[in-house]
Order: sequence, then C-alpha cells, then structure tokens
Amino acid sequence: MQRGRKELDAIGARSVPALKVGNEVMIGWDLKRFKKLYGAG
Repeated sequence: MQRGRKELDAIGARSVPALKVGNEVMIGWDLKRFKKLYGAG
C-alpha cells in the first residue's frame, strides 16, 4: 500500500482514479478528456 501511495504522490494525484495514458496522466475520470488523450475521438 505504501508503494502505491508514493507513486500517487509522485504524479500529484491525491486519490484514484489516476490513469496514465501515453505520456499524460489523467487524475479523476472525464470521458471526453480520456478520449482526447487516448485518441479515440
């Protein structure tokens, strides 16, 4: 658990979901932003 907390702290995330899409990190869930980062729309 501590390792996960350190990884979240390193990317500036305070909680999940924190998704890494390519070179970008998306903190929280936003479908439009996910599609933009993922290139699916």
